[in-house]
Amino acid sequence: MSKQTVCQKTSNPTNKNICCLCQRNEATKTNSHIVPSFLGARVFSYDGSGKRGKEVAFTLTASRQKVHTGDLPSTKFEELFDEKSLTDERIEELRVDSLAKDYYLCPNCEKLLADYLESPYASLFKNEKQIPGDIALFFWMSVIWRISITRVLGDWLSTDVEDSMRTYLFSFLEQKQKGQDTSTLKESTPFVYKVLFNSDYLKENAGFVNFKTNETHDCAAFLCGDIAVFMGQKDCVCDFWGLEEYVENAPMNNGLLIEKRCIIPIDTFLNAKNAIINEFKEKKMEFERNLLNQVWKKLNLKGEMPIELQNEIIYSIHGDGLKLGDRGEVMMWSPIIYEKISNFLRRNIIIL
Repeated sequence: MSKQTVCQKTSNPTNKNICCLCQRNEATKTNSHIVPSFLGARVFSYDGSGKRGKEVAFTLTASRQKVHTGDLPSTKFEELFDEKSLTDERIEELRVDSLAKDYYLCPNCEKLLADYLESPYASLFKNEKQIPGDIALFFWMSVIWRISITRVLGDWLSTDVEDSMRTYLFSFLEQKQKGQDTSTLKESTPFVYKVLFNSDYLKENAGFVNFKTNETHDCAAFLCGDIAVFMGQKDCVCDFWGLEEYVENAPMNNGLLIEKRCIIPIDTFLNAKNAIINEFKEKKMEFERNLLNQVWKKLNLKGEMPIELQNEIIYSIHGDGLKLGDRGEVMMWSPIIYEKISNFLRRNIIIL
């Protein structure tokens, strides 16, 4: 079994996966964060507290929408979901963090990531302190690597890049654990990155997370609320979300000096967010129209579902037909689809 296949397995306690990071121990850790919890809490806390467990996150792909509600009060559920859809089983599923995964890390590697990267970076970041270059470089490398190997945000780096990141990342953590000098490793690491940031963005605007790689899958961009990170090997591509000019002029971080960021206007982040949403809408619209055509064929109706009927169904689902939290659940669409098709066929004197 290849390393890549091991790290893409579906979470299942009966499968004895090998840890994706050390590739030695059994991956028994559950609820292991892919995006560190302090980043997720900053972006998604429903009350603006930035505290863990307060997140309401929507993970969107063309084919589905996964909602994570954290410790959302029961009274708040009514705002997001239809009461009829809230079975005990679904509520339990909604509590599962969409940016966490089971059985891809071992407890030891989870602890190494927390002790030597996540906790120090989070503490310095929250207190607006300068962040040492090695902690910053390997922290962001760990985030990019985890997002890529788990496929949680729908895009990924090449196998070669993932393997290279894993090798340098684990070597760094091992050396830190043993109290060894990491200067030679830092100097030899081929990965560099740039950071765009605006500390005021989340005060007035909704959080957003996206991950994208370039055409050759050797460079990645990660947008998380008020921060965007671009990482590659000796270079950072610039053609992401309309941020080209800022990425081009941002300082390069290579792990040898304190982390430097490029401060950009709030409007620039908003424009990037809109660009992502528009791209997503196009893909989602294509998926939904294909789905409706499949339903049409299953009913043994000729050709494709008429565009005007497709538009009516899609508008109803995403308009007032379903509450926000239910719109990505295809099973919730069925009554609306059937009702709209039945009405359409009656209007056109066709018996279903």
